[in-house]
Amino acid sequence: MNKNFYGKGVTFKQWHYKYSNKKFIDILKYLSNADLIILQKFDILIENRLYTEREFEIYKIQLLSYFSEDSEKQISILNKFNVLKEDYDKLLNVFNTITKIYDL
Repeated sequence: MNKNFYGKGVTFKQWHYKYSNKKFIDILKYLSNADLIILQKFDILIENRLYTEREFEIYKIQLLSYFSEDSEKQISILNKFNVLKEDYDKLLNVFNTITKIYDL
């Protein structure tokens, strides 16, 4: 395994420690109350605290699990949770923005 794969001079062990233990992502900062209500419908509960990259990715993957390339299928999935596609797409954009801001 290339020891520099995870960044210049960063070993897997260092990367994994940061990924799993360093709490630096403020998810709540980027979400509105309406966003939080929608996330709760998907059983994603965001607290007022900092998150690790691992925790953030779990939430992002959980949110992405409701995505479909087929627009009709996605609307059908979201309807089961009483969530509009526009609101869901906005949340995906927020999570993508967080990813870019924190360089994840």
